[in-house]
Amino acid sequence: NIWNTKDVMLHCKKCDNIICCATDVFKIGTSTFEPQYVLPSKNIFQEKMKISRRRETNRRSKYESQRTHKIACIKCGNELGSWGRWKNNREYPVLTCRSFKFSNTTTGAVELGQKWKLVPFEVQYLDD
Repeated sequence: NIWNTKDVMLHCKKCDNIICCATDVFKIGTSTFEPQYVLPSKNIFQEKMKISRRRETNRRSKYESQRTHKIACIKCGNELGSWGRWKNNREYPVLTCRSFKFSNTTTGAVELGQKWKLVPFEVQYLDD
């Protein structure tokens, strides 16, 4: 039961604010590690999200990226993920699936996010 990605909207789980379309979300990763799900659009970040707080430690994850800050919904402050910085100087919001609900604009169906690998739509890899 796969949804068409262009019909899927991501909402903040707490306040229902629409954050982006599923086509705005991309995977970064290699076959070695589970991919990270990022939002490359700076415009969407500036309109819908904010830096909520600095992380206690700038931990370097197994994904060869640093997580420097937490990011949150600009409307209600619900944490949506963290800011990722990769070795190749790319920086993107890394989204936490559990912070979202997904709506299908064609069928009206709504699902709560659990794990990215279980979402009912396909996410493309970001081209380098």
